[in-house]
Amino acid sequence: MNLIQSDVSEKDSNRESLLALQKRLQQSVELFRSLKNENAQLRSEIDELRARMESLSRAHSPNQREVAKLLDERKIVRDKVEKILEALSLLESKTLG
Repeated sequence: MNLIQSDVSEKDSNRESLLALQKRLQQSVELFRSLKNENAQLRSEIDELRARMESLSRAHSPNQREVAKLLDERKIVRDKVEKILEALSLLESKTLG
């Protein structure tokens, strides 16, 4: 292979690598946006649960079963938020690192 062919081959290889990197970056951005949206929805759900809890606690004799149910629901949502935050952190370290 002569020098010109080698240079063309190297440029083609670099172009392919750049295209693959751009595709990976686009996928990361899309995943990031998706995770951020899901996180925002879950945070809203937590706020709604908190409001329902406050409403129940203001009642003359709060239904303890309902309070316990809301606490369980809130824990489930908070666990989902934690998983999303972990995924975002991992994605950020892979993208920037």
